[in-house]
Amino acid sequence: MHKARVIASPPRLTPRFRKGETIFEEGDRADCIYEVVSGWVRLQILTVDGVRQILAFLGPGEAFSFFPG
Repeated sequence: MHKARVIASPPRLTPRFRKGETIFEEGDRADCIYEVVSGWVRLQILTVDGVRQILAFLGPGEAFSFFPG
């Protein structure tokens, strides 16, 4: 089980995610910033050709959010 802490939206929560579970998708509303507590997070996009492009792998102590482009 992987954990990510919400660090920019009160109250501080620590949601848990299963391996392979989607945390958010393109088009979702960004309402917090996550910090990886344990495990790894893969950031990826789907190209216009339908190909998955991996942007980064994040580990404990790293933060991420979704900012619509």
